[in-house]
Amino acid sequence: MRTFVLLLFPGSLLLSCTGKSGHWDEFQSRGLHGGIYDYMFFTTDSTGYLGGMERLYDVPTGTKTNKAVLYRTRNGGRTWQLVFHGRGEYVDKVRKANGKTYLGIQHYMEGPVIYMSEDEKNWRLLVRFSPGVLIKDFYVYPDGELLALVRQHERLALLRIADSIEMLKSFSRSCQNGRLTKDALYLTFVDRPASSFGLIRYDLDAGTEKRYFMPKINWFEDMFADNRGRIWIAAKETKKHKALLFRFNGYKLEEIPIDPYDRYDLESIQVRDSLIYIQINRRSDIGPIGVTKHLFYSLNGGKSRHKTGFPFPLYTEPACIKPGGAYLSYMGTGRFQEFFPRNLFPD
Repeated sequence: MRTFVLLLFPGSLLLSCTGKSGHWDEFQSRGLHGGIYDYMFFTTDSTGYLGGMERLYDVPTGTKTNKAVLYRTRNGGRTWQLVFHGRGEYVDKVRKANGKTYLGIQHYMEGPVIYMSEDEKNWRLLVRFSPGVLIKDFYVYPDGELLALVRQHERLALLRIADSIEMLKSFSRSCQNGRLTKDALYLTFVDRPASSFGLIRYDLDAGTEKRYFMPKINWFEDMFADNRGRIWIAAKETKKHKALLFRFNGYKLEEIPIDPYDRYDLESIQVRDSLIYIQINRRSDIGPIGVTKHLFYSLNGGKSRHKTGFPFPLYTEPACIKPGGAYLSYMGTGRFQEFFPRNLFPD
């Protein structure tokens, strides 16, 4: 998993920055304990969540204890409040539905769990999976039905969570990753003997699937489902060192050109409304440190327009897009940058 380090102190996480539209603003947390976080999520009402793991060390015995933690912000990320602190490796997913908050926590030894809370103070355990299961995604519907995509024994499986766990479908070993939307499950697949790559759309109502082949690619990097139900796929063609970006609207798979940065490694993608964020890396030929660029595209008429990119000499973690801006972290330093592209994206 992707990680970055924060310094925490009990009860809250304080972040300070000064917002300047169109600029990156750096801020750094302060505190007592080290945390490892790789999950950020902002709802449409600008409520933000920062999830991950707090690692506590016992110096005399040399032992360490991991706690899954979740912080919440309601003022754009300036201050954070601790809303969950419990057993588990790390908080991996947050979903909002029906006025409730749903929390997915990975736990390798005891099995991953999903919690639910109406007030983010009292959490109720909805389901605990068997050890060895990995939660890939889950979706909560307006009627309260919960579907989960999990991986176990090198296979992806779709489950319905109610009073018990019901297996809806098990997929072949060629399926790598997946994202759930309100009406479909999207899976990336790799058929090694035939060297074919592509996307599967599994209709949740009809129980049917359709495959869309992507002949140009031979490696998947990331997958993202935006708030319009579209699927975004970051991939690459390794023989030509070419990064590729695709969008699927439920019926048509199309490539989004990202020239002149196609010869980088496209590492991560997030989309909110008409704003696309991608992180691309190019390693140096003379050493381990390369160049990382963070690019924002604004969609206009179905086409992407490159607006700006930010090169950094050190490797940086993927950003998190929030309403009106984005976050970016430096790997292992506890330093953050916040970006407000309002002036750059008037549309």
